[in-house]
Amino acid sequence: MGSRSRGVTGLRDVDSLNLILTPAQQKEIQKHNQENKMNKKYCLTVLKDGIYQELTDAEFQEFCETCPVVAAVLKDNSQLSKLPMPKINDTNTPLYDCWDKAAKRLINSLWRVNSAQIFHHPVDPDRLQIPDYFEIVKEPIDFGTIKQRLNHNYYYNIQDVVDDIQKCFDNCMLFNGEDSVVGERCMKVMQEFKKLYQQLNIEFYLDTIPLNVPLDEIQ
Repeated sequence: MGSRSRGVTGLRDVDSLNLILTPAQQKEIQKHNQENKMNKKYCLTVLKDGIYQELTDAEFQEFCETCPVVAAVLKDNSQLSKLPMPKINDTNTPLYDCWDKAAKRLINSLWRVNSAQIFHHPVDPDRLQIPDYFEIVKEPIDFGTIKQRLNHNYYYNIQDVVDDIQKCFDNCMLFNGEDSVVGERCMKVMQEFKKLYQQLNIEFYLDTIPLNVPLDEIQ
């Protein structure tokens, strides 16, 4: 009845596209398609001077000694079945493939809380006219510093992030007290922190497998 098959039309479309492209562009597309068909290889990397670089043999050996669990799985991926699954309180909660993504979501959400401006930047005793601040608060920390540390891969695990966030609140309460205006604002942010802690299922990322013990010692 005069109809054409979709396959023939598709071929004609490709031929028309090739007529539009220059020989150099056609060659580049062919190269790109060929690369997509190649088997991809993966390697362990380490962050050096802001660039991820492949581990040397010596670094890989050190890694295997430091993280025997991962080393065992790399040698035999069937060992994965022996690893216990972390607990999930809410199965409807979306999970990230890496703990630092959950940590960034946590601190970014806290940053937007109405009363959180008091934690955005390091405390400036001169500007606030509180010269004794550093005499009372021995380990100052703020949300801005936490965000910076996350962006520069400072933390080894999400527990360290949670500890720094909690330290922000502890420092604030230590210096200002619960009954002060600043203390009341701090309490509001703490309440939001508790909600986000549950919503983002932070316990899931805390319930991680210790990497510095042999696989057969993991319960």
